[in-house]
Parts: sequence; structure tokens; C-alpha cells
Amino acid sequence: MSWANPLSIERERMARAARQMQIVEEYAAGEPLHKIVKRYDVAAPTICRLARKFGIYKRYGCAKEVRARVVKLYRRGTKIKAIVEETGVDRKTIWVLAREAGLPLRRSRR
Repeated sequence: MSWANPLSIERERMARAARQMQIVEEYAAGEPLHKIVKRYDVAAPTICRLARKFGIYKRYGCAKEVRARVVKLYRRGTKIKAIVEETGVDRKTIWVLAREAGLPLRRSRR
């Protein structure tokens, strides 16, 4: 029976910790969650759990400028997927913002 090299195990642990710190720093800096998910291939709940571990809690809502941009794009008829990619706002939030703005909701064509 062979055992793994303790030094390589320690290097792997340090690399994982550095990656987690980088993820949390991006989240704390306001990077949209969907971009972090895509960049690191990590599930959104995992990112939120890591952030909580470091004392950073889930962000709710979005800035007034972002809300205005979402409503403007939706009003123009921009596809939901394009709005998500441009603004980083979740599709459900887009529908909530559209409804709050008094806009008719469009059906999703996934």
C-alpha cells in the first residue's frame, strides 16, 4: 500500500484554498454570480456557501442603474437571455422588474 506524498497533498490543499479565496473576492467585489459560476465551473450555492464562510452574505436586489437598464432592455424587446448575459440579473428578477414597471410579461422561448 502506497501513501500519497504529504507535500503534494499540502500543495493541492493550498491551491484549493487560493481558488476559493479568489472566488469569494470576486463575489465580494460585485462580480455577477452567473459569471463566477461559468468561470470556475462551480455551482451558485457553493459560491454563496464559501462567501458565508468568509463572512460575506448573499446579495439581494440590484443597483438602481442596473434596474433601469434591465427595464429599458426589456421594454425594447431584448431577449431575456441577452438581458441576463449583459446585466448579470437573474431571469426571475427581470420578470419581477418588468412587472413592477407595469410592462406586459413575455413568454419564455427557451
